[in-house]
Amino acid sequence: MNPNAVRWSADTKRLVALFTVILIGLAVYRFNFVLGPLAIAILLAYLLSPIADFLERRLRFRRSIAVMLLLLLLLVLLILFSALLVQSIIIELRSFNLDLNKIGAQISELLARPVVIGDVSVDLRSLVDSLRGSVNTLLQAAVNRAVGFGADVAQGFIWLIFIFISAFYLMKDARRIGGWLEAAMPPGFHDDYVYLRGRIVLTWNNFFRGQLVLGLTMGVVVGVTMWLIGLPNAFIIGVLFGVLEVVPNFGPVIASIPTVLIALFQGSHWMFVGNNVAFTVVVIIVSFALQQTENVVLVPRILGHHLNLHPVAVLVAVLAGASLAGVLGILLASPVLATLREIGRYIAARMLDRDPHSSANNSGSTNLSGNLDADKRR
Repeated sequence: MNPNAVRWSADTKRLVALFTVILIGLAVYRFNFVLGPLAIAILLAYLLSPIADFLERRLRFRRSIAVMLLLLLLLVLLILFSALLVQSIIIELRSFNLDLNKIGAQISELLARPVVIGDVSVDLRSLVDSLRGSVNTLLQAAVNRAVGFGADVAQGFIWLIFIFISAFYLMKDARRIGGWLEAAMPPGFHDDYVYLRGRIVLTWNNFFRGQLVLGLTMGVVVGVTMWLIGLPNAFIIGVLFGVLEVVPNFGPVIASIPTVLIALFQGSHWMFVGNNVAFTVVVIIVSFALQQTENVVLVPRILGHHLNLHPVAVLVAVLAGASLAGVLGILLASPVLATLREIGRYIAARMLDRDPHSSANNSGSTNLSGNLDADKRR
């Protein structure tokens, strides 16, 4: 630095910092519609980066080629999964064998007959006419919504392109971005930055590893159990339970809704319990027992050990995430809460003039030290 240059005073630095924070806040508020897709791109890059590193180091692929192959493979898998999901939904709807025209004619015939209550006769034809008007209104709204759905699909396709392009550059330049962030830290805060980054990376790694194990476990257990009691499409139900495990607390409840509907309308392949209603009760009891087993046995062992979050705190975080970021906020409520806890511990330690390295809990200390050693080697 030029020794003759004028140095900023402390008040000038505070003013510039405040002005910068205000500008960043205004930009986030004005362009908040980009935050959701950008967060998905960052999350996608974070999840695929280890695979790209493997392809680059072990198979000697160029970084850009490895990243492009991964994203193309993911796109193909996404298209295939969507096609299979739509096909399975169509098959399920056809399996109900509901003749809507016949049902409508029966309802109209029933309502067209006068209802006699004692000496009073009630003509329901006016009710039929009003119902027809309501149905026409609903159909018109459905048509309008179908047109809007096409626009939503086009917009979603554009955002999908944005997500994949952003993820490509984030993965391709990951080392450069990481080096720039590390170099931007003041010398006195370099070790703290490396330590805090290690804690946050460890938190997210534990979350995704735990979610993967929990989803696979619950998917297999639910699928096999439902198959044993004769529920149709037990495999799809198992996949649904496994996928919705990413939604804290509400995921199993949401997955139970189609399970109960299938049991109510289709019954069991072999379990004869009188009628579909009785079989539905059996499915509800089995589903509730599996969920309680998950909450008591699996979640504390798989997720609770790593994140160490109280269920009430997770529930509040889910509600807050839903209000702030919708579905994405619900899915990422737990790791974001755990990340904020790590940042809060660091700030509290600095405010109290304590060593932030000793303020963290003992869980994961071995993995953390490994991460820090790896950072030093890099």
